[in-house]
Amino acid sequence: MTYDDAEWHCDTVLDLDLDESAAVIHIGVFLAWATARGLLSETLDNRAAAIHALEHRTTTPSGFAEQYFVAQIDPLMLSDSGNRFTDDAYARYLEVLQEVPLVAQHATTYEVPDDWGTFDAIVPYLDRLYDEWRADGSRL
Repeated sequence: MTYDDAEWHCDTVLDLDLDESAAVIHIGVFLAWATARGLLSETLDNRAAAIHALEHRTTTPSGFAEQYFVAQIDPLMLSDSGNRFTDDAYARYLEVLQEVPLVAQHATTYEVPDDWGTFDAIVPYLDRLYDEWRADGSRL
């Protein structure tokens, strides 16, 4: 079961007259965060390249998701704990995005800038969600 896929958001993004990359930004932020927190599968073929790209921020969040994760979040990409967290908390992540001041100033989450400033603004909220998940016995 795929957790999220940019293709699921393309119609909305096109209806909003936004670039197709807007369908990927929230996925890219989540995957970059998961990469930084060590939640990728050890068996992921391009894991080392993804870690390097994140450390050096060689692309945008949407580009990161497209290049290393085919613009989707699939269970095979994540570690066991990454899958448990994503399974339990991904829907909540999408809700929490609305609390991020940078996101809240836009009409939709698709309109946020596709840059690392967006990632940096969202990370504390993801960290909080992850800490709450771990403190609550790995359940939200």
